[in-house]
Amino acid sequence: MNVGQKDGQAYTKQDLIEFIHRSLAELENNPDWENVSLSHYLESMAAWLDTHLAPDAPSWEAFAKILEASKYYE
Repeated sequence: MNVGQKDGQAYTKQDLIEFIHRSLAELENNPDWENVSLSHYLESMAAWLDTHLAPDAPSWEAFAKILEASKYYE
């Protein structure tokens, strides 16, 4: 899952902010997400977090991965 991490560099709060802006533009310009309503998005987020795919350690990168996965996870 590519969330825009730079090779070998720590994922920062600013990276997350930029990722969120890119995601919003993606949704507005090409809404091909599986979960476009807030309720479906949040339901997907909870379901994905309940899998082995979700990172255990909190970080800015983990937060971005959660947001990215929630676009499509069912």
